[in-house]
Amino acid sequence: LLFGNKNSKQIPAKIYEYMGAQGIIFTIYGDENDPIKSIVNDHKKCINSLNNKDEIKKSLIKLLNMKDFKTLPDENYEWDEITKRLNKILR
Repeated sequence: LLFGNKNSKQIPAKIYEYMGAQGIIFTIYGDENDPIKSIVNDHKKCINSLNNKDEIKKSLIKLLNMKDFKTLPDENYEWDEITKRLNKILR
C-alpha cells in the first residue's frame, strides 16, 4: 500500500524499493496531480486509485479478483540497475 502526496511535487522514495520487490503495489493518489502517476500509471505491478471511496472500492475489488498477487520485480528498479544509471550520471 502506497499513499501519494497531496499538493506535492515529490515522489515518495519507497516506490523505488517497492518496484524492485515481488508483489503488487496498491497506490492511492494524493490528488489528481500526484507525481507518482508517472511511475505507477499503467504499470503491470500496480493497482492505482484516486483518493475517493468509490475509486478505492473499485480498485480493491480489482485487486481481490486477481488470481496471483506475486509479480516479478521490475528489473529497472533493482539495485544493480540503479547503480549503473547513477554511475552514468556521475561520469
